[in-house]
Amino acid sequence: MKNRLNKIVEFICRIDGVKIVKDFEVNDFIIKGNISINVESVTLVFNVEISQQYPFQFHDTESIRFINSDLLEYNHVNDDGSICVHTLQNIDLGKKIKLGNPLFVLSRGLFLTGGTR
Repeated sequence: MKNRLNKIVEFICRIDGVKIVKDFEVNDFIIKGNISINVESVTLVFNVEISQQYPFQFHDTESIRFINSDLLEYNHVNDDGSICVHTLQNIDLGKKIKLGNPLFVLSRGLFLTGGTR
C-alpha cells in the first residue's frame, strides 16, 4: 500500500496548478490528503479520498473523491460536498489520475456552468 501511496502522490505532483496541502496517508485502506487547485486566479482546497479499488469504479461510483463543502451552492457538487466526477475508464493509475484531473473537472463543471444549484 505504501508503494501505491507514493505513486499516487507522484502523479498528483505532476499536475499543473495542483499542490499538496496536507500529506497523503493511508487510513482504513483509504488514501486521504488535501490538495489546492489554482484555476483562473481562484484557489480551491479539497479533501481527497482514494479507495483501494482506484483506478476502477466500485459499485458504479468513482473510487476517488474531491470534497469541499464550501462549494455546495454550485452545480455538480453533491450534498456531502464531493464533486460529481465521471472520468474515462483506464486501468493505468497514472493515466486515470490525468484523465480525472480535478482542474479539468472543475473548470468544466463549476466555472463553465457558472450558476449555482
